[in-house]
Amino acid sequence: GCKSEPLETKWHWAPGAWQDSTRTSAFQPYKPPTLLTNLQRGNTQTQIHQLYVGNDITFHTLAGQGELTSDHIHSNSVDMTDEKGLTGLMWASAYGQIGSAKQLLKRGASINRCGPNLQTSLHLAAAYGHHDVVKLLLNHGADPNACDEDGNTPLIYGAHCDHPHVCYELLIKGAEITLTNTSNVSAYKAAIMNNSMNAKAVIENHLIPQIINTPTDEL
Repeated sequence: GCKSEPLETKWHWAPGAWQDSTRTSAFQPYKPPTLLTNLQRGNTQTQIHQLYVGNDITFHTLAGQGELTSDHIHSNSVDMTDEKGLTGLMWASAYGQIGSAKQLLKRGASINRCGPNLQTSLHLAAAYGHHDVVKLLLNHGADPNACDEDGNTPLIYGAHCDHPHVCYELLIKGAEITLTNTSNVSAYKAAIMNNSMNAKAVIENHLIPQIINTPTDEL
């Protein structure tokens, strides 16, 4: 199973915190440190070099920059982690580097391996809207219902961050709409709370046929 390691920082949300005007919402997917803490969507390339002191180019930064070649990847080190417990596949997934992800998977990278907060590569790809990587990971057997330590599934991440294509790929591959995190927030509720209208519409379109096809005595 996945092992969790203590972190320097952790977000805790009290019940009803969403009513406090100083908080953005009760649900906030935890973004793993190092890779995502200072990352701004749409500005990934300029952020990568700041993640390591002295601009050290490592196996993991190469994965994040999409510059991995087969020469960089060896079967005995394909799943090696950085100092925060993140693998090359997690880096490639978070930065949307499908080429790097394919190379790593070809060399046998562990697709459902967890980071320090039980986040998988699929969680990271979903959180940042990389639906092509999400599709790749799912086709290689990634668990669509994996939960991080706060109970967030990839679908909850995708819904919260309003990534409709991510939500669609997850739903057609068996992501469970009804799963909730430790704050009792489902993907649909996360979309509503964060005003993620596109993701909300995708989830509704997935739900409607199920409701229509359900015998009335089961409703």
